[in-house]
Amino acid sequence: MSLQAWDFVAGELWSIAAGDKFERKYQIAVASAIMGIAFILRGVLIQDYSGLVISSFITFGANAWLITSLITYTGENFPTRIRSTGTGIVEGIGRLIASSGPFILSVCRIGL
Repeated sequence: MSLQAWDFVAGELWSIAAGDKFERKYQIAVASAIMGIAFILRGVLIQDYSGLVISSFITFGANAWLITSLITYTGENFPTRIRSTGTGIVEGIGRLIASSGPFILSVCRIGL
């Protein structure tokens, strides 16, 4: 199993452990701050391989925690009766934009 896969396991386990103890908006803010600091450390420690590996592990773990918290928070914004439908629509639109965005940007750049 790759290092990135272990990072996602660690981030998701942290999300489960912190899930009911802190509000989602605070989890999102803390995970974003940790990920931002770890990205800065990745840039600073680019020459130090050990520091780069550790900061990358922290970055990907915080990213997994952030994604899990955001997906859970998305569902909580909808009423209970349409929660799965609303979450599916939001997730589907997000994936559509993520997969078609590079093509749209490249067509717009060629047109300029």
